[in-house]
This record gives sequence, structure tokens and C-alpha cells, in this order.
Amino acid sequence: MKRAVNTVLVLIFGISFCMAQNIREAAEEQRRREAQQRQITEEFRRREAQKTQQPQQVQQPQQVQQPQQVQQPQQVQQQAQPQPQQQQPQQQASEELTTTVTPAGTVLRGSTLASKLDWLQRRAESHNTYIVEVNANENIAPRTLQYTGAINITVILKGDGANRTVRLSSNGTMFIVKPNVTFILDNNITLQGHSRDRGTMISVEGGTFIMNNGSSVISNIATASNLYGTGIFISSGTFTMNGGTISGNTVSSGGGGVYVSNNTTFTMTGGTISGNTSAQGGGVFVASFGTFTMRGGIITGNTATKNGGGVFVASYGKFTKSGGTITGYNSDQKNGNAVRDDGGIIARSGHAVYDNNSSRRKETTAGANVNLSNSTADNWDQ
Repeated sequence: MKRAVNTVLVLIFGISFCMAQNIREAAEEQRRREAQQRQITEEFRRREAQKTQQPQQVQQPQQVQQPQQVQQPQQVQQQAQPQPQQQQPQQQASEELTTTVTPAGTVLRGSTLASKLDWLQRRAESHNTYIVEVNANENIAPRTLQYTGAINITVILKGDGANRTVRLSSNGTMFIVKPNVTFILDNNITLQGHSRDRGTMISVEGGTFIMNNGSSVISNIATASNLYGTGIFISSGTFTMNGGTISGNTVSSGGGGVYVSNNTTFTMTGGTISGNTSAQGGGVFVASFGTFTMRGGIITGNTATKNGGGVFVASYGKFTKSGGTITGYNSDQKNGNAVRDDGGIIARSGHAVYDNNSSRRKETTAGANVNLSNSTADNWDQ
């Protein structure tokens, strides 16, 4: 009986021990699962935290670098941009055309010569004088001085402060002077042609042209065979030379320096006509019914290949010299006007003057005290 009881007790103890062992193992398994769950939860939270932090790590360089890479050039450009904007009005102001009314006339300053001539074309009024000042050397295309609907307009062209050269930029006539216009070349101005021109420098076509001291018309070389007067061509109207220089102009026909055509007048009271070349009248060619009156100045160093190294007067042309000097090769072989061709000097062709009306000629220098006229035989060479 005692053994049976002991056996039962042992069985009960074993069962209890097993149950307790199972309970412990179940509790341990529960704790392990809970720990694993906590680990999974922590890992999940950690990854979620990384996801929320990742945009900050990507955007942070953008927030720092983007202002430097994008905005910085804009700041540099904005700092550099105002400088030209501030300088531009100053440049425009220095070139802006201005007008000043003086007792001598309305003075045009600043800007270019072309702009000033355009201004005159639009605004010139009758009975007014306009003084056009050239403040730099310039090139200019051919221009016509004509102001439709206006009369008695005077345009004075002069250099500002120093001698200014205006060059002919293309073929043609630099200035055409139309009726009701007086065009005056004044001090410090040089009109320069080019080596292959097809026109003259100044063409007087019904107007009045005047040259004063300090002005020059130079270096126009014509290539066409039918041109006359590559320096000054007077087709109608008048030309008065009070001073200045006409030199270095060349034409193959007549009047290298000045051509005086039918019913026009050239009056010379001063200045110099030199170094011009043509077939007849290297310095001055006087056509039929043209008039050349010389009271002063000097004509020297011009060349013709046929007649009249200094002056040639065609039939029915009128020539009178009461002052000034016309040099001749027979008196001055270095600087005198001469008639020569490729073979050399040609005698009896009027080195100084040749008058075709009566075939009179002047080979020697006619000084200031030697009067000449094709209406008399006085002082001509025999």
C-alpha cells in the first residue's frame, strides 16, 4: 500500500515537474517571441526613421549648393550690368547733334557729318546760314545740297579745332551744289577723293561755291575718259576762290583742278591751284562762253599733255588776269606749270596759259604785275 502511495506521489511529482517545465518553456518562448517582435518593431522604426531622414540628406546639398551655382552668376551679372548702362548715355550725349544760334549763323556740333547734313535736309529754312563743324576725320558718300521749297540757304563747312579730312567713300561727286544754295568751305577742312573715281569732288549746278583760307580739295583721280574737272566742275552757277588749295586731282580730258563750263564764272582772288593734271588746262580749263577772272592767288606746278599747263581757254571762252601769279616752265623748270607727255616737254603749247581763241600762249611766268587778257595781245609770248 505504502509502495503504491509512493508510486502515485512519484507520478504526481513527475507530472507536476513536467507541467512546470512546460510552463517555463512556454514562458521562455513567449519572452523570446516578444523580444523578437520588439526587435522587428525597432528595425521597422529605424528604417522608417531613415526614410524620413533621407530627403533631408539629399535636399541639404541642394539648399546649400543651388544658391551658389545658380544665383551667384546672376549676382555677378547684375553687378557688371550697370556699368555699360551708365556709360551708354554718356557716349550718346557726346555724339548727339546740338545746335547753337549765333550772329554768324546756326552752328551744328557733335554727331557725324552725315547726320548734320540729314538734319539740314529736314530743317533748313530760307535766308539762314548753317555752320557745320566737323570734329573728326570722316568718310562720306556723295551728297546733294538741295532744299526744295527754301531759298537763300548758306552752308559753311569747317573743321572743329584742327584740320579735319572728309574722304569720298564711293564713286561719284562728293557735293552737288544746287540753286538757292551757297556752299562755303572754310577753315580747317580738307575734301579728299580717291584713285579711281567716276565723278568730281564739287559740282556746282546752279548754286554758289566759295573756298576760303584753310580749305582744300585734293587727290581725286578720275578713270573715265569723258570726265572734266575732277577737282571743281562748274556746270552752272559761280565759284569764288578766296583762299585754300586745289591739288593732286587728275582727269584725262580737261580741267584737272577746275573746269569752267558754258555760261559760268570762276573768280580767283587767293589760294593755290597746283599739282593737277589733264590733257588740256592742267590747272584750269575755260570752256566756250565760260569766264575766268584772276585777281590773286597762284597757279603753279600743274601739267597738261596737250595745251595749257596752267590754264587753257577754249574758243569763245573769256580769260582776264589782273593779279596773282601763273608760273611757266620756261621761267621755272622745277615748279612751273608745264606741257609734257611721255616723250618729255612740249614747246610752244602754253606752259602757263594757252588761249585757243587766237592761239596766243604764255610760256614764261606771269607774275602779279603782268596782266593778261584774251581780248588783247599785251604780254603774251610770240
